[in-house]
Amino acid sequence: MPEAPDNAPASGAVSRGDLDALMMQHGADFDWEPADEIAILRHLYGPERLTVSDGVDQYVRESVADWSQGVSRSSLRARRLTRCMRMKANLAAFVSDMASNLGIDDWDLEPNTDAPGGRVIVVEGDLAIRSDLLQGWCDDASALGNAPVDMLACVSPLMVEAGQPGQLCRPALSYERKGGRVWDGTSRDVREHFPTHRDQLRFVQYDSCRGLEGWTVINFQLDTLWDYKRGQWFSEDHGVDDLYRTAEETASQHASRWVMIPLTRAIDTLVINITAQPGFVANALRRVHEKRRDFVDWVVLA
Repeated sequence: MPEAPDNAPASGAVSRGDLDALMMQHGADFDWEPADEIAILRHLYGPERLTVSDGVDQYVRESVADWSQGVSRSSLRARRLTRCMRMKANLAAFVSDMASNLGIDDWDLEPNTDAPGGRVIVVEGDLAIRSDLLQGWCDDASALGNAPVDMLACVSPLMVEAGQPGQLCRPALSYERKGGRVWDGTSRDVREHFPTHRDQLRFVQYDSCRGLEGWTVINFQLDTLWDYKRGQWFSEDHGVDDLYRTAEETASQHASRWVMIPLTRAIDTLVINITAQPGFVANALRRVHEKRRDFVDWVVLA
């Protein structure tokens, strides 16, 4: 059978509504490489109907998504936004300092002075067993008109039981045993459904936290994320240009950019939990704490 010409009329077998419903219900199935995603979106909507918000400071993919390729200069409207509109001013200042101390030299972020305030709490020790502290932060948020579902807890892969479908991650299990309600998105089965109650505290793995936010965000064992991502980079097949950067430097930069993602999820209160072990992230946090003692507290658990 001869192929239909490019200008042949569509049969109507698949409507725009069918495509929209498919993308809404099975979004995870469309996780392609950037170039493929761009080609599909352009085909479906046309470049003139696309608005792209590109978080270049949190780039973690292997290849760069070039949205301008093949588009005429007259059709592009580019604007670089540096003012932080989600995080309160103190948090924006904190994450800028952290980026510098983690070795990220191209971080470009302007605190929003119209949204003053914000606090950071660094907790050293095993926060997973301190459900009383989680409850206290929930109570603080509730006093300001927010609910636990408006918060977010991010956990290290080390806190998720491998091969146990439906098993709560360690801090979620501890919190639930003390009477708290949770939505544990670290489980694939649960992640396919949204939280159903305002009193559910949301838990996700670090790998899944990009794009999420919370009034208060609790990052469990954040220092292990840096170690995990650094080791992951070495386990993958990466090419390195030794002229400009060593493999060690590149792996560290990759890990640091990953750490910045959970650091930028909070609106008002950012809780950063680290283990009692010394390390790269802990050292960076101590330096920023020394500079920002007016709104950064350091708590050591017994």
